[in-house]
Amino acid sequence: MRYYCSLCKECISKGVYEFSKDKYGKALCRMHQKIIDLPPSPLQENPYRNYYCYVCKESVTDQINDYSVKQYGATLCINHQKIVTRQTIRLSDALNKLDVKHILEYNDGFKHIDIAIEWAKIYLELDGSQHAFSPNQMCADDERDKNSLKQGFVTKRIPNIWIDKDVDKLALSVATLANKRYREILEKQSKVEKQKKNTLTNIVKSAITSVRTLSEKLENFE
Repeated sequence: MRYYCSLCKECISKGVYEFSKDKYGKALCRMHQKIIDLPPSPLQENPYRNYYCYVCKESVTDQINDYSVKQYGATLCINHQKIVTRQTIRLSDALNKLDVKHILEYNDGFKHIDIAIEWAKIYLELDGSQHAFSPNQMCADDERDKNSLKQGFVTKRIPNIWIDKDVDKLALSVATLANKRYREILEKQSKVEKQKKNTLTNIVKSAITSVRTLSEKLENFE
């Protein structure tokens, strides 16, 4: 059985899992054990009862939790209730089931991405009908996508209706694409490293040839 940190989704050992569950009430890697606050004691008067935002992990009250679970299907803080949709949560859950590591509301320095799969350089943007039927919105999306492409990321725009129809099959398609792109990234890195190695080899050979030529000229000079 494999164990994962509930915050960063990194794989952890069984010992780390059991220790963090006992002390913090959730699975945490060693790094997050050092920085996360301990859950509030039941004996303390505290409005927060171990409810954390699905996206930013901030504590929320019972009322906020109850409302967001009813409206979005997950615990969300007030800020993320304004920008995260139910479809985003559903797709994120489906990707988690397939062990596809991703980030919600990822900031690339230019905009916020609904779902980012960094290791495969994929951005997933979940779109409503306004993205298809608004010329201005479509042009704005095009500019956003071109900026992402400059950073090496491809953007896949997913209509919400696809998620509502079959989110599990959609998540499987995304996972397959992510693995394909990751293999291509590794192959490209391998080619670059090989080219660097060949270039260095050629430089060394050229230097050796130059030294030999110089040595021959000096011998002839003598």
